[in-house]
Amino acid sequence: MAIMTFIEEVRKCKKCDIRFHKPLVFGDIEKNKFVFLSEEPTKDARDKDFFEYYLGTRKERFHNEWMPKLGINEDWLKNNVYITHVYKCCSEVEKPQPRDKTCAECLNWLEDEKKHFRNGKIIITFGRYALESLYPVDYDPQKITEIIKEKKTIPFEKSDIIPLLLPSRTNNRYINECREEIEYILHKIRNLIHN
Repeated sequence: MAIMTFIEEVRKCKKCDIRFHKPLVFGDIEKNKFVFLSEEPTKDARDKDFFEYYLGTRKERFHNEWMPKLGINEDWLKNNVYITHVYKCCSEVEKPQPRDKTCAECLNWLEDEKKHFRNGKIIITFGRYALESLYPVDYDPQKITEIIKEKKTIPFEKSDIIPLLLPSRTNNRYINECREEIEYILHKIRNLIHN
């Protein structure tokens, strides 16, 4: 009998109490140098073509603006990046507290993922919650803006974390506060991707 890969195990997970199990995790956790980590997939990402959505079909989300600035396409995403979320499925649960209990198994999967993240990866986090899952951040949403304004890379053992804001309409105020810094960070990521 064949042994399941890590990603196959995650995709088969139905251990939590949410209604609709569809863990959205893509890529090769061992081989791929880049990791994209966000909070949780949206309902649209769950119900539509994930990669098409990720690259941008809704103008109010970052994909239409940020992904082209990184110079990446669907083929690159599928072959060079491990895409994951703190919560693997679209939980449709109130956040943050009830979700931690309802989706506790996701946090176990994340602990397993972290073991792979420590050795020479470039980890791009989208939002405070994703960053905080790897690096302690104050709950104050303004704190992530301060971190973005510093334009720094955060060490994670032998890997590097490059934090970005959670790219959604609800965070437009924070994005506008540090638009210049975000452009700098996107340019830095683009150079890492294409060099």
